[in-house]
Amino acid sequence: MGTKSFRELFAEPRQSDSYWETRAALDFTEAVYRRMTTLGLTKSQLAERLGTSPAYVTKILGGEANFTLKTMVRLARALEAELAVCLVPGEEAAAKSAKEEALAVAESGAGHAYGRVRKKGVRG
Repeated sequence: MGTKSFRELFAEPRQSDSYWETRAALDFTEAVYRRMTTLGLTKSQLAERLGTSPAYVTKILGGEANFTLKTMVRLARALEAELAVCLVPGEEAAAKSAKEEALAVAESGAGHAYGRVRKKGVRG
């Protein structure tokens, strides 16, 4: 078995659902904390708005809560915000999309026209 590069070692966890679940939970937790800071809310005040204990808010901020959409919506509403869930292309899909876009521009001739203008010294 050969030695793995850092890139290979860091790429392996990205292949598991667990990595992405943890990352999503941490992203959400950070958003909750930022919103609390913006509103000047303490853990106790957020707990009061949620009808729960400050210990539960500590659990949430510590990344120890298993977030459901229902919980996430309750937190967002308690923080005077809306929950926005979206899908973004993964790294492979984003790279493929950029390549396809570049090919489409090249095939349309737009890339060549721009190249001619730049060579003549005219800037747009």
